[in-house]
Amino acid sequence: MSEVLAITMFIIGLLLSLNALLLFCRGIWLEDTNGVCELCSQGLKKNFFYGILPSVIIVFLSLTIGENAKKVGKILGPTILSLFFLYSCIGLSGFVTMIGRKLISDSQSPWKTTAAGGACFFLACLFPVLGWFILFPYGLIVGCGAKMRLRGYRKQKSKELENVQRDNETSNE
Repeated sequence: MSEVLAITMFIIGLLLSLNALLLFCRGIWLEDTNGVCELCSQGLKKNFFYGILPSVIIVFLSLTIGENAKKVGKILGPTILSLFFLYSCIGLSGFVTMIGRKLISDSQSPWKTTAAGGACFFLACLFPVLGWFILFPYGLIVGCGAKMRLRGYRKQKSKELENVQRDNETSNE
């Protein structure tokens, strides 16, 4: 009985802390989160395929370093994995914000959309096997891919803005 209670409390604590991490990422990297939200609303396939290769490489690299290294490597492997998790959570924060915008439309407090989307996503991740081994890694991979795509997307947007400004200047002359 005590094992069941311990596991239940661990899961509840994990859910609360992950949702808090997503709100933290939204607060610190607001522009990135909004950009990722915009990219995710256009579709998730590209984000997934952009994120699958780096995710596999980072996880493999960190596990290899952690198992085969001596003193420093034992710390380096989990550190790499933790930094990758934080990087993916920045993208995941935008992804759950997109989910939250579809659930509730509260423009006065945008953090509520992130909290609602995060709660929905993490409760869906509690589903045995499907949520643990497919949905949660899928969300992290989409988050990683969307964060990687964001850099190119911003360059494209700035070029489009420059072209529009140049067209406006030539039409005014």
